[in-house]
Amino acid sequence: MLDRKLLEPVTTLVALGLLVGGCVMILLPFSSALVWAAIFVFSTRQAYWRVNALLGGRNWLAASLFVLLIFTVIVLPLLYAIVSFGSVASEFALKLKDQLANGIPPLPAWLTGIRWVGPTISEWWDKLILGDADVRQQLNDVLMFGLKETLKFGGIAGQGIGMLVLSGVMALFFYAGLPAVTQWLQAGMQRVSGSRAEQLLNIAGGTIQGVVFGILGTALAQGFLVGISLFIAGIPSAAGLAFLAIILSLVPFGAALIWGPAAFWLYQQGQTGMAIFMVIWCAGIAGSADNIIKPLVIGQNSNLPFVLIVLGILGGVLQFGALGVFLGPTLLAIGFALAKEWLHGIALQDQTHAEEPAAEQA
Repeated sequence: MLDRKLLEPVTTLVALGLLVGGCVMILLPFSSALVWAAIFVFSTRQAYWRVNALLGGRNWLAASLFVLLIFTVIVLPLLYAIVSFGSVASEFALKLKDQLANGIPPLPAWLTGIRWVGPTISEWWDKLILGDADVRQQLNDVLMFGLKETLKFGGIAGQGIGMLVLSGVMALFFYAGLPAVTQWLQAGMQRVSGSRAEQLLNIAGGTIQGVVFGILGTALAQGFLVGISLFIAGIPSAAGLAFLAIILSLVPFGAALIWGPAAFWLYQQGQTGMAIFMVIWCAGIAGSADNIIKPLVIGQNSNLPFVLIVLGILGGVLQFGALGVFLGPTLLAIGFALAKEWLHGIALQDQTHAEEPAAEQA
């Protein structure tokens, strides 16, 4: 017969495990929104404390103002960018349909003159003009694939907007309960790490804030610079495309998906000089923001190597989707900072142990 003293702790652990597992299963559908809300709140907590103090400690009023700011700065521009992108895509599809109805134009000489691939492209295009059934089927398959991917992108974008709205609602409660959450976090860290809890929390907090501000700052700078070139070149729906460039700039080289087709469109319109200007401006000036702002801002808080920043963003996107843009480098940055702190503590202990025998001999 099992010992009762052994059975009671095991039963307690099993019950606790089932309880934790049930809570995780319930909150799992909202995990992305919860993490986004936590990132928003944690990254702006210092500004929230200042505003809260100016308002006389009115937590709900300060929380409402910050959530309104989130909707104004993030959600509404993102919605406008998606609508503008859909409008531009629809307009492009209609123009392409009208152009094909009036006859397929010949390819430009620079494209057919490309070594190795130019003749193949020219041959395929000639077959399309002559009405080859296989070539038209290939074109139809490509267009159908593009349509499906566009619809898929629209669905993902809609889900993203819904998640951000839900994150804003959750952030309202996080902001209002920030004092209690801070106390719980400090108490939990003290149980885990003892007297070093406050130091480790400061390291983690500074790292998260540096990563978030570094990524957002870079995206804002790149999107703004790309937007300038779009306005100068007279690209249709430049404002919406600029907002979309900010979002895509969260991923390395993502803004090129905006200015690259825009430069090609300018070239097709006969504006070769403006197309060259856009490529030089966006690739040279706007692209340099990723190599300057991001390492500078993040490095001030964690000294995270740039290669880990890039790997964190790419790996985070592959594992967690859009949330991984922030979550990937944040986890790597925290792990890197805590590893340095832990190794530094071991080095100090070894140095102390080495100095004690020398002191005793003296």
